[in-house]
Amino acid sequence: MIKKKFKDLLGIQERLKFFSFKHAQLDFWPFLRITVAYNDNLERKKNQKEEFWKFNQSIGFKKHLGLFLFFRRLYFIAKKQNSGSRKNSLQNEPVDVLFFSSTQAVKKKNGKKINIWTSPIFDILAANFRLKQETIEMYENIDGGEVSQALVKNRNKYYLQKSYKHLLSAFGLKTDSVLEMEGLKDFIGYLENSEFGVTFSAGSLEQRLELLVNNVKFFNKFFSAKKPKVIFTHAFYSDDFLAVVYAARSMGIPVVEIQHGLIRPYSFAYTHWNSRDSASMFFVPDYCLTHDEGTAELINETSGNYMKAFYTGNFNLLEELRERKENPSENILKNENKELRHILVTTTNGELLSEKIITAINKDSQYIWHVKLHPRYSSDALYAQYKSILPGQNVRIYYKENLSVYDFFELCSVHITEFSYVAIEAQVVGLTNIIIGEIGRDIFSDEIEKGIFYSCATEEDIAKVLADYRIFDNDKKNSFQADQAEQRLLKFFKKEILIN
Repeated sequence: MIKKKFKDLLGIQERLKFFSFKHAQLDFWPFLRITVAYNDNLERKKNQKEEFWKFNQSIGFKKHLGLFLFFRRLYFIAKKQNSGSRKNSLQNEPVDVLFFSSTQAVKKKNGKKINIWTSPIFDILAANFRLKQETIEMYENIDGGEVSQALVKNRNKYYLQKSYKHLLSAFGLKTDSVLEMEGLKDFIGYLENSEFGVTFSAGSLEQRLELLVNNVKFFNKFFSAKKPKVIFTHAFYSDDFLAVVYAARSMGIPVVEIQHGLIRPYSFAYTHWNSRDSASMFFVPDYCLTHDEGTAELINETSGNYMKAFYTGNFNLLEELRERKENPSENILKNENKELRHILVTTTNGELLSEKIITAINKDSQYIWHVKLHPRYSSDALYAQYKSILPGQNVRIYYKENLSVYDFFELCSVHITEFSYVAIEAQVVGLTNIIIGEIGRDIFSDEIEKGIFYSCATEEDIAKVLADYRIFDNDKKNSFQADQAEQRLLKFFKKEILIN
């Protein structure tokens, strides 16, 4: 399923060379490719209402007046917000290294917020080089740090300008378009009629592109003041991060992406970037630091002309294992009987596990089942559902216990999931992985074909694999050596970044 989607996308990419996606010297194809790949947020139902500001020009005078007063009020609110926050103006002191941190990768350590992907690398570089480093918090709200606040204000200003232009348009007055891209609407129409079957909102897509142009200009000014010699990102393919990457690369500042999850041949943001003009590749980082050699080889084979990959290691996993070794955590798992057979089950989204896993758990009372709900896609209602359908005394369901999946690695010997990246990390420390369902078989096809992971289609298959008690006798190991990973990072930094 995923492989077919990616194949269709690459087919479209090869046939779209006759479209122009340039505006203000920006080639938007990488942005559009990523948008098509992750199109769920842009799909529209046929009967969906238009955005409220696209009102019909035939509306009456009172509605015009009401909208005008509404937008006028918004303007004064924004003006007050801007004047009240001038004391929080951006600090533009030059630095050597900039790290960009997003909301999704933050945890608390010793009372402070840290980024699980960038913070370990920040600390290693700080211990080995005399560098001035800074972390930019790119959170999704006004409290996310100075840069995030500036982006929010920039976005609000854009929305006010957009609303004002639509108001003028409603009165029949012409306005200049912020973005004019030849072929964009033809491209959207092409996608709707292609085998990819994607339906887009042209207005929503144009709006995102306009904001992207504005944010690139913002970061151009910001980097001119900060003068960083290198920038680190993770999950570079969000709209704000794409603006960071483009602005930096267009100014000759190298960008290093840190792998944050599974990268496969059909990972839309990282592979098969070798098909278009190199100028468009300013949206793609210069480098990617990977968790394993295979991922580095994959990126270099399919995208090496634009993104060079270097195997360093999973520094988040290293940090988690080291913390638990040096300071064993005191949590509720310490009360579990280690003589019993413990199984970790991880969820991947806000939906219930497949029926086959639920059935297997309810049937086998000889094991202790630890069901860890995904921290981002859980709720009180979902937790209640799990408690209802998994009532067994041998079942533990974790939701708000402040436990990480890494806390289970010492206790559990087997890990079951549909397609969680935890499987890769569990393998590193010696757990046996059982993959359930079509998506998981697709994602972990290499591991399954090589016999590294088990694949089960039914609850009977799960029971059969678990009946071989040898899978519970695996030796726990930590094949991810800290000193080797750090040496690989330092070697990369000295050779490629060349900071004295």
